[in-house]
Amino acid sequence: NEVTGEATAAAFNAIAKNSKAIFVKTNVSELESIQNLIRETVVNFGALDAFVSNAGVARAVGYTMKFEDCVFAKNVGAGLCGVLEGNSRGCFTCVRCRFTDNVGNSHGVINPVSSVVQTFRNCLMCGNTGKTVAGVANANDGSFVLESCTVTGNRTETGSIAGIRITDTSGQTWVKNSIVWGNTGAETQLSVDENKVSYSCYPEAVEGNAKGNISENPRLVTTRQHRGYPAPGSPCADAGTASGWTADDVDLAGRPRLRDGKIDMGCYQIVPLPGLMLMLK
Repeated sequence: NEVTGEATAAAFNAIAKNSKAIFVKTNVSELESIQNLIRETVVNFGALDAFVSNAGVARAVGYTMKFEDCVFAKNVGAGLCGVLEGNSRGCFTCVRCRFTDNVGNSHGVINPVSSVVQTFRNCLMCGNTGKTVAGVANANDGSFVLESCTVTGNRTETGSIAGIRITDTSGQTWVKNSIVWGNTGAETQLSVDENKVSYSCYPEAVEGNAKGNISENPRLVTTRQHRGYPAPGSPCADAGTASGWTADDVDLAGRPRLRDGKIDMGCYQIVPLPGLMLMLK
């Protein structure tokens, strides 16, 4: 509604004489329209410092949506989930994305109902709240892929899953190179068929088999600035599988994923401690 939009911007400008508000007509379902919104913002203000969505964030209904290098933070979903809802055979693919401090009535991040496959690669899910079901997601109808992700510091208020539950057993579902640890509100961190999990760190892991999973504390940093980073000495170092990764791939911080042909569990490569050499004479 351009008339209402322009009137609202004018009202803000009348109140704040030293500030500026503009109206940009935007269709959030069209990429070009969103790009134009960002472009107009930068042209008028010099930069885009924050983006606030007041509708969860996105709902894939019968089509595929892909997000790369995005931050989804402090959203409150009025429906089931805080950020994403895959429905009616809709798909999400998220690469190098941060999901932090979102709130959903049932799931903190995603509600993958009646969907084909939801894929998360090199993503951080931290500080989210799913009030009644799961801190992050309850994938009970559709395939779910979690690869090289870190899921920590999420919580449920009254649900039975602190982190993620995946009940799908199809060939399209798997958890690989991921860390699910330190989520609260319920005992279960990751509920999934153990045959679908490999080279991952979570408390329920069965060690000693060919899957390469570990149940040892990953030693994640808990300070807000570095949430999800494994501390030096973490057992997740070099514990992942490099299958499917190339020299051009980077982690969530933009560092190369492969180091001497090896890869760490989680969304971040662990930064080695600087060396120290002593010379005594």
